[in-house]
Amino acid sequence: MNFFVLLLVGVAGISALPDISLEHNHETRIIGGTQVTPGEFPSQLSLRVEGRHVCGASIISTNWALTAAHCVRLPNREDVKPSQLTFLAGTVNLDGTNGGTVHQATDIIVHEKYDPLNWWINDIAVIKVSDAFPINDKTVAVGKLPAFGQTAPDGSEATVIGWGSTVIGGGASPKLLKASLSIVNRKACEDDYSSFLVTIYSSQICAGVPEGGKGSCNMDSGGPLFVSGEVVGLVSWAYGCAVKNYPTVYTSVAQHRDWITNQTGI
Repeated sequence: MNFFVLLLVGVAGISALPDISLEHNHETRIIGGTQVTPGEFPSQLSLRVEGRHVCGASIISTNWALTAAHCVRLPNREDVKPSQLTFLAGTVNLDGTNGGTVHQATDIIVHEKYDPLNWWINDIAVIKVSDAFPINDKTVAVGKLPAFGQTAPDGSEATVIGWGSTVIGGGASPKLLKASLSIVNRKACEDDYSSFLVTIYSSQICAGVPEGGKGSCNMDSGGPLFVSGEVVGLVSWAYGCAVKNYPTVYTSVAQHRDWITNQTGI
């Protein structure tokens, strides 16, 4: 049976990316979160396919964004084309009010070793935009990335953000939300998933709270996990959403730092 979800749209399934054509009332987002204030996370982006929010992303330079590969590469379907993809920047409001700007994608680069059939290893992509993000270091800023190989110590305080639902089955949040988590030891995370024979790779990190009830969920995919102000992870997959004793698995940004530089020069 399939119980895993890519944290994009509210349908469980281990073998295929959920259908991005589903209506908003089938989607979920940050569980157990609180509202983000304007300027608190100025590198956050809403990734939109044909005008509709489907994932989170982060600004990494004036013309490049960072997100999860599964947000743009869809198993058994055509990949998302640059012409279909835009980003909303500079606002905590999903409707783009209070200073939000829209930016058209021109190039999408997915990690060449991304494998959705092998626990979504290398679930990372960079996307170039034609109109530069209006960096002002207040409401729009470049996200800080860790150095290659840098690891967040087990137990580190972490924060995940997104526009997902506060309750499973709820609609999209009009406001950006955040939840406080802790980095979970990779071997302990793999042990938590042992009944499913899951492999947690060194290029992935886990975060959550033991009691559950707080964390990322569908449509938070590709969004950042912060530790000490750095984007250390990208929301990738989990068993359900914020389920007790099942941390969310994130793509490690530090382990892909050289790849990001090779693709973007950043």
